[in-house]
Amino acid sequence: MNKIYLFLLFLLYLISPPLLFAEDHYTSREWLNLLYYEQSGSGYKSLAEEDGFFITKQGKTNPKDEYEASLKLVLAQDLTFKTKFPLRYKYIVKQHNLQYAPAVQVPANINKVLIAYPNRYMNNPASMFGHLFLVLETNKGILDSDILHYIADTAADRSIGYMIKGLSGQYKGWFLREPYYKKIKGYNYVEDRDIIYYDLKLSKEQTENLQLHYIELQNSFFYYYFLDKNCAFFIGKLLNIVLDSDIATKRSYIIPSQIINDLFDVNLLENERLRVANTKVFNRLFTGLNDEQKRGLITLFHEKKESIQADPDVLKAFIIISEYMISNHSDLADNIRSNRITAYKKLKDLETSNIRQTDVKKESVNRIQSESIGLSRVFNNYYEISFNPIYFSEYDHFNILEVISVKGLGTKINLYPNGHPLYQLDLVDLNNIIQSNDVLNSFSWKIKSSIFYKDSILTNQEVYYGFSWNVMNRGLLYSLVGLNYTNFDDISEINLDSLKLLPTIQIGLNHNLTDNLKIIVSYENKFQKDYITTGFIYKYNNLLNKLILINNKDHSTVKLSFEYLL
Repeated sequence: MNKIYLFLLFLLYLISPPLLFAEDHYTSREWLNLLYYEQSGSGYKSLAEEDGFFITKQGKTNPKDEYEASLKLVLAQDLTFKTKFPLRYKYIVKQHNLQYAPAVQVPANINKVLIAYPNRYMNNPASMFGHLFLVLETNKGILDSDILHYIADTAADRSIGYMIKGLSGQYKGWFLREPYYKKIKGYNYVEDRDIIYYDLKLSKEQTENLQLHYIELQNSFFYYYFLDKNCAFFIGKLLNIVLDSDIATKRSYIIPSQIINDLFDVNLLENERLRVANTKVFNRLFTGLNDEQKRGLITLFHEKKESIQADPDVLKAFIIISEYMISNHSDLADNIRSNRITAYKKLKDLETSNIRQTDVKKESVNRIQSESIGLSRVFNNYYEISFNPIYFSEYDHFNILEVISVKGLGTKINLYPNGHPLYQLDLVDLNNIIQSNDVLNSFSWKIKSSIFYKDSILTNQEVYYGFSWNVMNRGLLYSLVGLNYTNFDDISEINLDSLKLLPTIQIGLNHNLTDNLKIIVSYENKFQKDYITTGFIYKYNNLLNKLILINNKDHSTVKLSFEYLL
């Protein structure tokens, strides 16, 4: 009997070996990634939402049935399956040593894949932590390339509406393939964002697989969640499909810098390059012009010129900012387009080239600093321990002028020699101190929301609005007015009598002494008191060293702190 059983088993193997051993593959990392399955209790559930992404009715929750049904179609060399799911077809063929007869071909001119990180854009809550997209660079160069990215249709919602819907997963998101030049125009010229590029170390086959899988992604959408299922999450999921091992995507929150750092940690990044936002390039050029040159440049926005007598520096500055001005000041678009053509001709006659900026290549690839831990000593008073799990600041590039920072969920503990500790939670701490001039009338603003606990719960909510100006291309002079709703003075660290709505004023200077040393000086009328602050900030590698002196009429405070950027 046993011999007959073994013979039948062997015969079944000869007839249909793939079906017999299908179970070896439906729980593999590759298969679960391909269909975006995640653990759900004792089983699995796919993040893909369209029925067209699966070939069985129960495919969303049953990777085994989906695999076995797919295997049958592969064995039959089903044309529809091979066309609709070319990477699944390729994967199953490979696992069972079957004949590979693909029905689709991807472009053969893709030289390499880049991952791009446009940094934070402060005018849109969806972009405050940056974005991620992939660039499929062709042999003709990056301008002839396409990008792959995941975007959500937020229906132009902003502020509270966006936050509520984004946190609760009420937006649909899709993977899109778009021309690179169109997207870079929006990021770099319109939205005032720096962009960091890295070459991904992908093989030719991995690059092909990425494109094959994009075809499969046209059959579904995925729900967007602001904290943990956003652009960074889905770009990580997409890369996991073609990489030899997974980069982490299961976190309580996920931001673009984490994906970049995960790729850095496994040595998959090379050739880091930076493209600076055109507004920053323009501000540097504009500050170097004399008053007559500035007046001549401004007329190019408001008056259509038959001929232009301006010198090359004025024309370069005009061309650099022209696209930004067209996008943000539509009433000036006709004048700018006409004068831009004339300006290009004038520069050509002057044999002046190198008008457009070029990417700056870094000497090495570096992690993105997005967290920090700190220790401070406030002399004759207390020690302070801090941790910022979400921390982007101007310290990424220490010598830049703008003070653009995004911090969230920062925690501090003040330890007193005698008495209870003070606990502080900064829900958000946003700073957008940017240059304003006669061309870019940019507003600056600050928002902070803090909760404290020391014997009782205390709070400080503050918002500022104002302007800042370039000082000799070395620093920013700023002036802000605002309101505090508070019952706690977080400078002197004392309780107020009650919750109060108080006006505030801040005037300050943030000045670069060297590429690694800043001086800060400010006057504040806050909590109905006058405070004068002076300090030095020195950066050594990832360590920030701060010496701060705060004076008011009652007392002076000296604070020495060390903050390590992660």
